[in-house]
Order: sequence, then structure tokens, then C-alpha cells
Amino acid sequence: MKSKKGAIGLSVNTLVIIIIGMVMLVGGIALLYKFIGGSEDIKDSLDQRTASELERLLVDQGKQVALPLNRKTVTRGETVVFGIGTLNVNTEEKNFRIEVKHSGGDESIEEWLLYNQESFNLKQNEHHKETILVKPDANVEADTYIFNAKVIDLNEPGKTYGTVQKMYVIVK
Repeated sequence: MKSKKGAIGLSVNTLVIIIIGMVMLVGGIALLYKFIGGSEDIKDSLDQRTASELERLLVDQGKQVALPLNRKTVTRGETVVFGIGTLNVNTEEKNFRIEVKHSGGDESIEEWLLYNQESFNLKQNEHHKETILVKPDANVEADTYIFNAKVIDLNEPGKTYGTVQKMYVIVK
């Protein structure tokens, strides 16, 4: 009789462990989606002030490439968002791509950057806005880091479209 109770007890314990494991797995997946979704919200949000300034520079002043509010302060491990805009002033449709590099050439610092590196197509007088997310490492030295943001004209390889824009990230 005791062996049957032991077998049933072992089966119940196994079921409890499996159920707890499933709950932990589902909880972990839910947390993962929450973190991924939160980072997408930050990446996609371009504050109203930056968006209106981009609109003014691109449409009203006809600048080919604009990066308003190019100096931002951020705490280590936190994120800051820049906005860059491109206006096609050519007479034909063009393909462009944004490229951002650290001015000192340190590729490890470029890992702080998150932006769309895919090409985009603009018709004549059409404009495009893109966000650039910068998240300095938590252990980085407090300093001012300068990045060069440029738009590449893919129809003319090697040619920078407009002027190179400077981004100043002041890490506290």
C-alpha cells in the first residue's frame, strides 16, 4: 500500500514542477515582449519640438539635410533621441541612406546608436524624417561625444547629400 502512495506523490510533485516551469517560461516571454515593445516606442517617438523644427528647416527653408536640436544631455545608461530630416531638391527621384559615425572613429561608441540603416526613396520635393536613438553605456566616462550624421546619395556612390550634421551627446 505504501508503494502506491509514493508513486502518486511522485507523480503529483512532477506535475507541480512542470506547471511552475511553464508559468516561469510564460512570465519570461511576457517580460521580453514588454522590454522589446518599450524600446520600439522610444525609438519611434520623435518629440513634437524636434518634429516641428525639422518641418520648418526642410519645408520652409529648403535645407537638404537638417538635424535641429543637435546638442543633448543624457545620463549614463539612459537614452536620448535626435531627429534628422532629408529633403530631395533634385529634379528626379533618388535613393538615400543615413550613416552616423563617431567623430573620433571609435567603433565601440557607435554601438550606442540605434537608427534605421535601410535606404529610403524620395521623389522630387519629398521629405523624410528619421529618429536616431543614443544610449551611452552605464560605465562610460562623463564627456561630450560628437557624432557625424550624413545622408548618402545611393544614386551617386560615395557622394554625401547635403552637409554633414554634427550631433553632440553630453554624458553626465
